[in-house]
Formats: sequence, C-alpha cells, structure tokens
Amino acid sequence: MSSQALSFVITHGELAKALVEASSILTPPKVETYTYSNAVKSLDELNKEISEIIERSNPQNLAFFVDLMGGSCWMLVNRLKRTYPQSRLLTGINLPMLVSFQINYGNYEWNELMEKIVEDAKKGIIGR
Repeated sequence: MSSQALSFVITHGELAKALVEASSILTPPKVETYTYSNAVKSLDELNKEISEIIERSNPQNLAFFVDLMGGSCWMLVNRLKRTYPQSRLLTGINLPMLVSFQINYGNYEWNELMEKIVEDAKKGIIGR
C-alpha cells in the first residue's frame, strides 16, 4: 500500500495531540497525521513505531513537525531523515503551520508546500 504523504507531529508533553485536534476542528485533514509525545516512550521506541508506520504506508512524501529545534524530538527526526530522505523536518510547530499544511496540501508541489507552510507559520507570530 502506498500513500502520497504522511505527517507526524512529535512534541514534548501533550502538545502534538492538542495541536492536531485543534487544527482538525478548523479544517478537515487531507493528510493522515500521527501524534507522538516523548513523555511516554523512549526515542528508540518512537523510532521503531514511526518507522513501522512509514514502511507499511510507503508514502512518497513525509512531513515531520516538531516543537523545539535541538530538542529530543528534533534529534529523533534527524535520525529518521537518514532512513527516509523524502522527509522534511519543520521545527517550531504552531497552529497556523498545521492548518496551512492541511488546507494547501494538493495545491502546491511538495517543496513549495513546505515553503508555504513555514511562511504561514511565521505570519502567525506577531509581537505587539
């Protein structure tokens, strides 16, 4: 079985689940998204579980969203990227990023989509 794309949101605590739940209220998901927390399982356990999903689905494209650059979730994804070169790592996840990903999936080529969602994520950050 092959899918066009899969996405994974991997964060500290319950942030991943909350962000994906909130984004799915705002827009129906077009890409299957899995959520993970590093609070429950070790990085090795997460690596194994995520790799099994990827191998089973055989996606053309992978998006990994993490919360903190340099953190343990980020390090896990960098390990996964070595095995899955078709993947993209997006750090600093926020709600505008996830909503943009789901809304714009299918409207852009994959690399353009990644640029678009990073741009939209930045637009969602304003200090006044």
